[in-house]
Amino acid sequence: MINVTKADVVFNVSGRQLDQSIRLALDSAATTLTTLYSATDVDLETVTAKANLRLIYVKYVRLCTLVRNDFTFDESYVLDAFKANGTRFEPLDEDGFYRLTLAEREGNFRFRPSYLGPVQSGLGFFLIALHSGGAITLPYSFNWPFVKSNNGTRIEIAPFIASELLQLVRSVYDSDSLNAAALQSVTTHHGRKSWFLSNGTKLLLALGWNRPEDANLDDLLKVKEANDATDFSGRGAAMAYRALVDVLERKYGNRCAVSVRAWDAALISAERLVDKTSRLFGEKTLSINLDQALEMRPSDAFPERLLRLSKLPGLAVDFAAMRQTWLELQATYLRKLRRESPKEHQRALGYLNLYLFFYLPYWFNENSDTRIRYPTTPSELLTSVFISRLVHLEFSTPLTYLEFVEKYGERQGWAPVTRHHALQPLRQFFEFLGSNSHELPGCQGFVQPLSKHDFPAVGRLIGTNKRPVPRRLFSFYLAYVETLVTYTHVVLDRILSGKLSGDDDLIFIAKRTVIDTVRAADKVGYVPMVFFRGRGHRIQFLPNCMDLETFRLKDGRTLRIPQPHGLHHVLVAIYTGIRNQHIQWLDARTFDSKVHPDDVSITKLLVNTDKVMTKCWEPHVNVRVIQILREQLRWRNLIDCAGFDKTVYYEGNEKTKWPAIQPLFAVTAEGYPHPDSRYATVWDKILMGVQGMASEIDCGRIPPLFELLPEDVPYKASDRRDRLNAYRGSLEPKIALHPKSDITPHSARVGVVSHLITVLPAEFIGKYVTGQHTSVVYHYVRIDEDDIRASQAEQAVALAVGAYGKQFDELLANGQRPNPIFLKADHVNSAFAKSLRRDFEATLASYGCVTLSLREGGKSGIDVLRETRGADAAFNKTEVCPFGNHCPPDVLKDLRGIGRCALCPYAVRSIDHLPAVVAKIKQVTEQLESVEQALDRSDFDEVHTDTERQEREAERQRLGDELAGWKLSSEVLEVQRRLIESGQDSRRWVVAKPEIIEQALRRIPVPTGETAYVLARLAESVAYPTFDSPEIKGRFDLLRRQLLANVGNVRAALTSPMPPDLTAQCAGLLRTFVEANGLDYSRVLSLLTKESHLQNLGQSSSQLLLEGI
Repeated sequence: MINVTKADVVFNVSGRQLDQSIRLALDSAATTLTTLYSATDVDLETVTAKANLRLIYVKYVRLCTLVRNDFTFDESYVLDAFKANGTRFEPLDEDGFYRLTLAEREGNFRFRPSYLGPVQSGLGFFLIALHSGGAITLPYSFNWPFVKSNNGTRIEIAPFIASELLQLVRSVYDSDSLNAAALQSVTTHHGRKSWFLSNGTKLLLALGWNRPEDANLDDLLKVKEANDATDFSGRGAAMAYRALVDVLERKYGNRCAVSVRAWDAALISAERLVDKTSRLFGEKTLSINLDQALEMRPSDAFPERLLRLSKLPGLAVDFAAMRQTWLELQATYLRKLRRESPKEHQRALGYLNLYLFFYLPYWFNENSDTRIRYPTTPSELLTSVFISRLVHLEFSTPLTYLEFVEKYGERQGWAPVTRHHALQPLRQFFEFLGSNSHELPGCQGFVQPLSKHDFPAVGRLIGTNKRPVPRRLFSFYLAYVETLVTYTHVVLDRILSGKLSGDDDLIFIAKRTVIDTVRAADKVGYVPMVFFRGRGHRIQFLPNCMDLETFRLKDGRTLRIPQPHGLHHVLVAIYTGIRNQHIQWLDARTFDSKVHPDDVSITKLLVNTDKVMTKCWEPHVNVRVIQILREQLRWRNLIDCAGFDKTVYYEGNEKTKWPAIQPLFAVTAEGYPHPDSRYATVWDKILMGVQGMASEIDCGRIPPLFELLPEDVPYKASDRRDRLNAYRGSLEPKIALHPKSDITPHSARVGVVSHLITVLPAEFIGKYVTGQHTSVVYHYVRIDEDDIRASQAEQAVALAVGAYGKQFDELLANGQRPNPIFLKADHVNSAFAKSLRRDFEATLASYGCVTLSLREGGKSGIDVLRETRGADAAFNKTEVCPFGNHCPPDVLKDLRGIGRCALCPYAVRSIDHLPAVVAKIKQVTEQLESVEQALDRSDFDEVHTDTERQEREAERQRLGDELAGWKLSSEVLEVQRRLIESGQDSRRWVVAKPEIIEQALRRIPVPTGETAYVLARLAESVAYPTFDSPEIKGRFDLLRRQLLANVGNVRAALTSPMPPDLTAQCAGLLRTFVEANGLDYSRVLSLLTKESHLQNLGQSSSQLLLEGI
């Protein structure tokens, strides 16, 4: 009899028959446990909490339960046993213990709390025996019990107590079993084995089938209909119907009354009863085959896994011939692919194979009269039929691949960007086939069929969407993780020393998610504390991050010890911000090879892999990081595992650019490091632990670090409220909640970058800390809200001080008044830029554009601009670069350097560039004078080496060449300006006049007086901030100090340091000085060059205006 309830037992017998069945099941459970533990010679009278505790259930069954012949077992006994076995949140209590064991409350069989675990486990054996005997049918939700051998490995109990069919399903992991051939379709890889073991067992329990003769289609259809209506399984349509039927058919043949073909026929018949309205509008009805394909994972259709599948369930087709060409091409592509990790490409091929081999064959089977053929090769993959259909076809067609992927995404809840990522690698595969179609089999005439219109529109994040740990909480967070690490190390040391042994470590087993440190203090030796802001906080409840597992040690012992991998990984990520993947793959032999004995606080870590770099790199890290990693090395050196001594390739990819590695975080028998789930799980546990302590520490109000949500409710779901409301009417006895947050392991990187960006340039962070390009560093910046509020407050104070000093009076009075002397031809809205966009050719002529070149023949910059129409042009202050500021190879060769624009034969200059060119001449002249003065010093050869002299000589040569180039450009542009201004250039204006003509600007001689020259350069440096020089900045500082002294602020003039915004401050000080006293240009020169310039001025007003500047 089937069971379609969520968590109830269905009884198939009653009365005396049930009583006898229960007694037989109790005896079978006791016998099985005795056999499994090899305890046939154990005297059950001697079994206690301290001796043979695992046999306690056997003792009570044999000596208390079965000896009660006066007791009649009925439904209530079974329901009590089921409740005690299956309800985690209502554990077996003392009263329930006595009801189930029938023991006396006084005497030798009194209750002990330590008995609960073994008794609950034994009740699971009893229920399986009762189910296998046909007395009851267990529900789908029943959890299969297991036991462990003396060495800690799991023992499969089905051969000892379960029915024939359950034994068949539970033997999926036994490659030597007689059932291996029948299980071929569900043993293609580990994940599918695990899936079938769980789902096949649960489905078989719900069906109530114990013998091959019990199998029938009616039961199977009833279970499917009930699950479709109520989802009692909680798994939707993915209940392994077809897989179970296929295994039974392969194993028993005609002895079993079910087959894949009969199952498909029954489902198709049932599907005809679906509402016909959808067909009226041409919508394709989801057949069972499509429904199954949409539930499958791409890994189920990886090329190497399809090779192990001999046939498609329920189809009499030559699957080997169908797949041959496609799988050969995919294998060739993956072999030629040069990627550190081919996972994305394997996943994309998996989606394609789901379509090719798990959807199309069944569609063709149902539509045998179709006019099209199955595409066994890429040449037969018709674009309009199988890939992307632009117009409706008159004949019957299957879903296109794009339609299939869209439905798959809807079923899986994909965002558009996920669908884009599924299609992009496939396009690369198709391009590979198309470009090599003349060599590859079955690709003659093949053309890449995906167009840009087939990809969904996606946006790009401006920055990361991961939230770092709040700054106010970070120091506590770090201390909390350090406490967890220390606690784990102490537990490990006590286990190794023998102070913790046997059942003492049960308090740390995985199913105990929280460790009561007070209760464990007598075993561990202390209760951990976290010190934060001068106060100590005792932590009674710690998240369990032990990851206990049994290992053989090099000293010959076999112990169950903690694995600190996840904690060490998280702590290193918090300190360094290095990618999690590269922390996993640190080399045990070299990670600390760059550490110097004198390093006290900062040292170097050798990271031997990277996503972008081509060789090992050395970030600067806290010395604490090396200490943590050496603790991990100490753990690694404890383990006696041959795989730990071998080298493995990065990500298991033999084609990787990195040499073979001995992973520091090795954990598997093959020597590979821990999986991503290890540190991700630890991260979530730490978040929950810190959140639990947040109310006890003084850190103010902070947003929650995480939220507990059902599995199908995303953290950032826009319809979260509606999804949660849907659970209000749920009939589930419990709903599992999972911690979800935007503070993920990736946030460790965000936190490091966001903190360092406040004190270091992005270039330094990327080069010396995180190993990122500068642009990527900015991507990870997410400034803490506390820092933003502090900056806002500081800015408000600065604005207030500026307002009191009347620094904004001119701005408020005159608005945005442009400087009438200087032009900025590089601005996007300059007259030059606007004219180019309006009429390209006319602008080149009207603005007197020129290119200076000493070459004979060849293209000029104007020729390149005409060819590209300025597509890649970069508008700079002194020229237009046709190549977007990327010097072409011939320029690099001729000029022997990058960015030597003065001599570049491709630089295009207009007469509007003339003011900036003049300013550039002055800048280079100042630099050249400085080099000349240094070389002319009499003691230069005494304090400098020959190499340094050669370098200075080369610098003088370079500056001299550039100065000549800039002066030549200036003269040519001045000639062009005069021709256009005087009208000698007779061409008509079809675009706006150059600004230098519109404003009637002229080139003036360089001032001869030192003060006049400094004032001219100050104006140029304000207009063109990058055209100053260290030499002129020194003169600006002298001018600033002179102005301060002139208004009486002598102390500031003598002691104030050079400000970072020297040019702007000097210009602002001079402007205030001039406007406060109503001075003109000549009067300013006079005042700044005479000693008596303050005699005729009102001292109080100017001093008041400039006080403290």
